[in-house]
Amino acid sequence: MRQDKKGHIISAVEPGSIGEELALEPGDRLLAVNGQEVEDIFDYEYYVDSPSVTLLVEKASGEEWELEIENEGEDLGLSFENGLMSQYRSCSNRCIFCFIDQMPPGMRETLYFKDDDSRLSFLFGNYVTLTNLKEREVDRIIRDRLSDPRIRGTFSVTRAEVTRDLRYAKIYVSILEEADRAPMMAALKKAAGFVRHELGQSMIIRYAPEILFEEDHNIEYGIHIASVLKQVRSEEETNDESSDGQE
Repeated sequence: MRQDKKGHIISAVEPGSIGEELALEPGDRLLAVNGQEVEDIFDYEYYVDSPSVTLLVEKASGEEWELEIENEGEDLGLSFENGLMSQYRSCSNRCIFCFIDQMPPGMRETLYFKDDDSRLSFLFGNYVTLTNLKEREVDRIIRDRLSDPRIRGTFSVTRAEVTRDLRYAKIYVSILEEADRAPMMAALKKAAGFVRHELGQSMIIRYAPEILFEEDHNIEYGIHIASVLKQVRSEEETNDESSDGQE
């Protein structure tokens, strides 16, 4: 079984479910839902919780099926080989006091896994330190949980930095459309308390850091530099053509 292919392998189909009615079978691979690749179980549950759903499925034979479903939010009855539908994220810290690094060899493999995956925390109540906070976690809250109309357009959470004492998390956001920048940053700063609450709830932590939203100008600066270089090249070409004409 190849592990480098995209998608998620269906391990079971509940009898009498919508999945069974669609002739889905164990071994089929879910490629996308509503045109979106599914990163993990949270994406899957979010996308299928809709009055209508479009699935792109690769059958065991290699044939691709596009299935349009009017499910009114009903569960599809599908289970997947990996319950999280994603690789588990391990802690990347090198703390000298880490008890896992001090464990003796020869014990079962799972005991050596440094769990710091906030998604597992949400599902099972595992403890995480927040020092490995990923931009994706905050981006997901902004896109899926905030309803302020000022949060719109093309934007992305570019990085998240947590202070050593875990009291503050600085979240950098890049916003493409200039007209949306000021109102969106105002909306994010207003919603900082809600985002902090959501992180605390999902990660099961005693103290959630104070969220500080900052606008990231790196992409804007990169676009400006690219525009300047394009203009310079255009002027050089114009000068070259003028020189050739004079000759």
